Amino acid sequence: LYLSGGVYLGGTGAANKLQDYETGTFTPSLDSGTSIAYTSQSGKYTKIGRVVHCTAEIVVSNSSTSDGSGIQIGGLPFTGNNDEEVVNASLGRFTNFLGGKSTSVRNWRFTGNVLMPLESNNDNIAYNEVASSGTIQVAFSYMTD
Repeated sequence: LYLSGGVYLGGTGAANKLQDYETGTFTPSLDSGTSIAYTSQSGKYTKIGRVVHCTAEIVVSNSSTSDGSGIQIGGLPFTGNNDEEVVNASLGRFTNFLGGKSTSVRNWRFTGNVLMPLESNNDNIAYNEVASSGTIQVAFSYMTD
């Protein structure tokens, strides 16, 4: 495939030219927690212009942390706009991640560098509430600056 002059989507006008497109991988992590060991960490992204679309999976093999701070998923491929309203996230799979805690992820907060899962009352879910092992998968999109 040879493209001379760029790729155009939906027409040949200047507004339809795709000027920034990139795909790749990244390593998501649970930032700020202590005593967390992973079975696997994987992430993929597609960046189109300023919009970054990501999927991430974190499999925790051992979590014995007593850290009461909120869970933060970091290691994102690009720094985002720090407006927490610019992220759109969907939980894919949440297997044993919170153990016996009687809550679920209802919302997300975004700081530009980390994605934070929230309870239904929009409180942070703390690291000390993570089960000793489990999986979290999430798909999310955000805007870069």
